Formats: sequence, structure tokens, C-alpha cells
Amino acid sequence: MESESKREARWWMLAFLVWVFLASLGPVIEFDLWFRLRLGQELFRSHGLGPGPRHFLWPQPVLADSPTLHCDDLFSLWVFGIQQSLGVQAFPCITALLVTAIFAVIWQSLGKIGWPAPYRVLLGFLCFKLFEGRLMLRPQLFTDLALAWLVLLYLKDRETPNRHLPLTVGLLFFVWMSLHSGASLGLPVIFCLFGGEDLAARRIPKRALLLSLAALAGCCCGREDWTRWL
Repeated sequence: MESESKREARWWMLAFLVWVFLASLGPVIEFDLWFRLRLGQELFRSHGLGPGPRHFLWPQPVLADSPTLHCDDLFSLWVFGIQQSLGVQAFPCITALLVTAIFAVIWQSLGKIGWPAPYRVLLGFLCFKLFEGRLMLRPQLFTDLALAWLVLLYLKDRETPNRHLPLTVGLLFFVWMSLHSGASLGLPVIFCLFGGEDLAARRIPKRALLLSLAALAGCCCGREDWTRWL
């Protein structure tokens, strides 16, 4: 009986995620995508060190001369790589895949707290309607995905503590900060998620502090150190 219930939930999930993917497909309407493509092209040509991108991305003299990549620059390189390898026509599918990944993580999180599949579909549909204004290939999608993944990591760790979680969190924030500055939002989120129960019980949130330090280290590396890999 339990296997039948799991099989039914998988079919619900498959149908829902296929619907999310198809509903996310649409024309390229990103107002700054072409800027991102040009920025990625300039960064690729200069290996992130040329003055060109700095001048039209950061008009301030101090930031304009910075030898390091700034937040979102990796996203511009990524978009440029997609355009060069797959063409502009791939952008709607890439956007739909990212949105589908976000809702797949949300689906798993709702399952961890015991929501039946039909209720997950209903809540997912309502969330998608609220999310429609963000159906654009912009770096904010990676922040949405990372925040959803943080919640799932917390729910999994609450079931079975993972001793490798600090490494996972550090890598997540390393990539996240290189794609979007919204990673700064993840620092208080991860502390509240993993330290809320300890703080409520007036205990020192040791695990939350450890994970926050791992996240901060990942942010610092992702913020400054991509240049050495280019």
C-alpha cells in the first residue's frame, strides 16, 4: 500500500513539473539580457581583467578599476556561453528548466513535512501564479533556487544530521555569490533555520554558527576569487 502511495505521488510530481516547465516557456522578454550577453563577451575576451566591463557596469572610479569580478558577472559569462554554444533560441528552455528546478525542490520540501501530493499541487499552482512575474532569465532565479534548496537541506538535516553539510553549504554559497548578490540573504536565513530551535531553548546555536561561517567563507570566495580561474 505504501509503495502504491509513493508511486502515485511520483505521477503527481511528474505531471506537475511537466506543467510547470510548459507554463514557463515563453518569448525572451528579459530587459537586460542583451546587456548581459555583451558583458559576458567582454569578460570572456579580457578574462575578467579588462577595463571595459568595469566602466559600463560600475561608473564609480574606484569600482571601475577593480581587478576582480563582481557579483552577477559569472551569470553574464554563463549566459554568453549558452548563446555561443546553443544560440538565443535556447534561453526559453533554460529559463523553464530553472523554474522547474525551483518547484521540484519546493515539492520535495513539502513532502518532507508530510503534505499529500494533491495539496502540494494546489499550493504549487498558487505559488507559480505568484511567481509568474519572475519568469525571466535573470540571476535572481538562482537566488530563488538556492533559498528553496536551503529549506530542503534543513528539513533533510533535521531527519538525519549530515556531517558533510558545512562543506555543502560552503560550496552552495560560493557558487551562489558568484551568480547573484542575493546570497547575502541566505546568511540570516541559514542561521534562523538551523539555530531557531536552539535559540528558543536558550542554547548556543553551535551548528547554526558553524554553517553560517561556512556560508560566509563561501560568499567571500565567490565574491572575489573567480578571476584566478579565468
